[in-house]
Parts: sequence; structure tokens; C-alpha cells
Amino acid sequence: HYGRSYVFSFQDRLERATSAGVTIANIPLGGPPEGAEDYLSNPARQNLHHARNTSPETVGLIALTQTYIGNPILFRDFPETLAREFQLQPSKTEIADIAYYYSLYAMIYGEFDKGIQYLHQAVQEMKEDFDEPRLSQLLSRRALIKFRMAHEEIITSGQEDAHRAWEIAQKYHEPNLMAVSALALATGARIKQDFLTAEEYINEASKIYTDLFRIPQYIECMVEHLKILLLGLGLKSTDKQLLFNTVMEIKDQADKYIIERINVYEPEYCYLMAMIYHHFTDAPREYVISWFSDAVLFAERYGQQSNYEYFKETCSQLGLLEEVEKRIKDSSACLLYTYPSPRDL
Repeated sequence: HYGRSYVFSFQDRLERATSAGVTIANIPLGGPPEGAEDYLSNPARQNLHHARNTSPETVGLIALTQTYIGNPILFRDFPETLAREFQLQPSKTEIADIAYYYSLYAMIYGEFDKGIQYLHQAVQEMKEDFDEPRLSQLLSRRALIKFRMAHEEIITSGQEDAHRAWEIAQKYHEPNLMAVSALALATGARIKQDFLTAEEYINEASKIYTDLFRIPQYIECMVEHLKILLLGLGLKSTDKQLLFNTVMEIKDQADKYIIERINVYEPEYCYLMAMIYHHFTDAPREYVISWFSDAVLFAERYGQQSNYEYFKETCSQLGLLEEVEKRIKDSSACLLYTYPSPRDL
């Protein structure tokens, strides 16, 4: 049940239409049967029960959980593999939610074009349906994927998506929407090399997810925060000791959550720690290699091909690839997570 907070019921269809300046006549035809209100307006509540749990969205949630533990069976060859498990034809909102879940897989496993394709379709559907809360979260996710693509126009478009998502989140004052849009804005600021803005927004997102105890999203923020700290450590104007303290705080949380619960973020986490140790500490060479080895090993183990190739290319550029490959070959797993603080190195 990790991270279940994606279905929103802030306004019904009539209220959304009214807020958009559209009048819809509603002719009552009698009261709904017992339980119908929750079934129609809050499918998340129905999905928490085994009885009548035939919503296609449930299959998407299972696929998302598989992704978090590093075994995304149902999201491979999306949407065919997922659709085979549907017992009912999904509604437009269920399709939008499933596209949202799939986008997390797409971002981690490098299926950017495919992820944006389904998010774009969902965005258009939610615009037509005046479903602003879902629109906000879809825009945030689309922005996060766009920021992974090395194309200036796409990145600029991602900035627009992130700001629009934030505007909607502010309108509804909904914490989950504000958190994911803040994460998108933080990532966009990092891409623009704006450390202070990125730090402001990532702290906002992390605080909200901590208060809500949304573990997967909190971990995603931790990984992004390490990228922001990597940027900050390279600036002359920053307090390096303060940033290292934050790195160690993140590491303590990573030992608790990434390694024990949400394994899919482990390769990128190890890679970022390796980069910090290599560039900004006097850590022993073998110590740095152990982190890079874990990053490469786990990326391969969890099928993250794009990360695997990128990490190996980085190791090659740093002149460490031969030693990293030797370490991986000599050991079936390099789990050296009881590292000292960089202050002690």
C-alpha cells in the first residue's frame, strides 16, 4: 500500500464545471444505493477492500508496487501486459491514474517517450473533464520526465508544466499536489543551475511527504535532494559543511527506507553518493569504487538499462571502470553501507 494518495475528490463534476464557467443542469432521479457515493467519487476507498475490488486501477497499483521493489512485471510492455489483468473496462479517470503510475516506471526505467505519450493523453482527457487536481499531478509527472530529456525545448516545456501544476496545487491547497509540483519545480530549478530555488522547493516537498508519511515519494525527494546537493557542493558560495551534514542525514534515512523497502531507487542513490565522495571528499579510492560498484551492480540487477549504461560511462570517464568491474566480478554483492561520515575521512 506504499504511496497510495493519487485519487482525489475535491469537487464533483458539477462543481468543476461551475468553476470553469460552464453550467450543467442536474436532474435528480432518486437517491443512490448504499455505498454508491464512495464507489463513484472515491474509488481509492473501494480499492482498500478485497470485496468488489475489480477496479482496473487496482492492477495499476499492484504494478506500481512491483516497480518500487525492483520487479516491474506488469509495467513491462505497457499497456498490453497490464490490460490483460483488467476485469472491467477502465474509466477515463482510471486511465489517467494508471498513466500517472506508469510514469514513475517510465522515468526510472528510461522509457521517457512512452511515458510522456500516455501522460499527454491523460492531460488532455482531464482538461476536457475539468478535473484540475488530476491535471496538476499529471503535469508534475510530465515535467519530471521532460527534465530527463536532453532537449532545450522539451525542458522549457517541462518548466511550464511544473509552474502550471504548482498554480493548481496552490488553488486547492492540497498537500499531495503541492508536494509533487514542488518536486517538479525543484528539479526544474536544478536543471537551470538555480541551487537556492531548488533547495527551497525540495525542502517543501520533503516536509510534506514526511508529514504524510508517503515513503516512496519521500525517497524520490531524497534522491533529487542529493542531486541538488551535488550541484551546491560545486558552488563557491555554499557552506560545504552544512551541505555534507544534509548528505549524512539523507544517508541515514536511505539506510532505513531505500535499502529495506523501496529498492528501485538504490542504484541512483549509490551513484549519487559515489559522485559526492569522489568529487568532494578525500575518501579512499577503494571506498569510492565500492559505491560505484553498487550503483552499476544494482542497476543491472533491477533491469535499469539506461542507468546501467550511464553509470558505466561515468566510471569510464573517471578512470574507474576497470576497478569497478573487477570488484563486481569478485563479489556477488557489494553492500558496504556502514560508512563513516565524510567529516571523518
